[in-house]
Amino acid sequence: MIHAVIMAGGKGTRFWPLSRAARAKQFLRIVGEKTLLEQTVERVLPSVDRIWLVGNQAHAPFFSEMRTSVAPHRILYEPEGRNTAPCIGWAAAEVLKDDPDGIMVVLPADHTITDEAHFQALINQAVAEVRTNSSLVTLGIKPTFPHTGFGYIEASDIDNGMGQVVRFREKPNYDTAVRFIQGGHFFWNAGIFIWKAQTIIDLIYRHIPADADHYRQLVAGPKTQGNDPWFVDVFGQLQNISIDFAVMEHAASVTRLMPAEIGWDDIGNWSSMDQHWPRDSDGNAVRGDIVTVNSANNIVYSKSKTVALVDVHNLIVVETDDAILVLPKSSDQRIRELVEKLPSALK
Repeated sequence: MIHAVIMAGGKGTRFWPLSRAARAKQFLRIVGEKTLLEQTVERVLPSVDRIWLVGNQAHAPFFSEMRTSVAPHRILYEPEGRNTAPCIGWAAAEVLKDDPDGIMVVLPADHTITDEAHFQALINQAVAEVRTNSSLVTLGIKPTFPHTGFGYIEASDIDNGMGQVVRFREKPNYDTAVRFIQGGHFFWNAGIFIWKAQTIIDLIYRHIPADADHYRQLVAGPKTQGNDPWFVDVFGQLQNISIDFAVMEHAASVTRLMPAEIGWDDIGNWSSMDQHWPRDSDGNAVRGDIVTVNSANNIVYSKSKTVALVDVHNLIVVETDDAILVLPKSSDQRIRELVEKLPSALK
């Protein structure tokens, strides 16, 4: 069977002050009338047999109030965030207990895709490739500008909608991103993977050898949603490391890339709202009540108050019940740095 594994454990700190530790970004209705997580579930549902969610135990109330039908016993609660390799490795272990031949479609909970029909067709094509050749498959997004906040994937020999991965690259600086764009063979890494559960577990054993015995315990142990004492102990010993760095960078030779023109966006920070919120005649992207004088190209979120702007441009302004955020768009990557300095009551 085909198992969607949706990674929903992120903190969403770059959407502070709307996103908090107690209610992270994936549970917000930032784009559309449903939460980002609900949209992700509905998007993948036509292409899979079962859906698994991997999230944080602290967010259990939000999972339970979701307006989607995900079986409660397939919601896996991490006792602590340990990055994507432990998240995916544990999910693969649980899928194997349920379905030894299971194929996983792994994807983040907080992205948007406008061409859902094409996305679903690509997933079906990727599953066929995995079934036939036991490959790893990833979706690559053709870059439209030299983004420094995304990882990149270099691919070659693209034919009939699929190519060979050459290498995975971490988030580049601006000059390197420009070279990637000019090269024409680089794609944004959307973090969407399709593979057999057994294949990714075997690669984790091989490429994270210090943790191999711990992952074997997860595979051999009883089914768990994350609250069993034995699991908490084992999970806490896993390296805090991403699947890209731990495995994918070493497995490029067995990984295929599918270029995906699906209207994809990583809703990573407030600047993303430029593409998703209505704009006024001065290019201000607005959610809430705003009055402006000679102010253009700002992003404004107001929960309850009127935000008045005079002679300001290219700012992000966010108003919530207990906090106000103001910063230039160019500094949006520094919100995480700001959150680290906040008192715990505001995080």
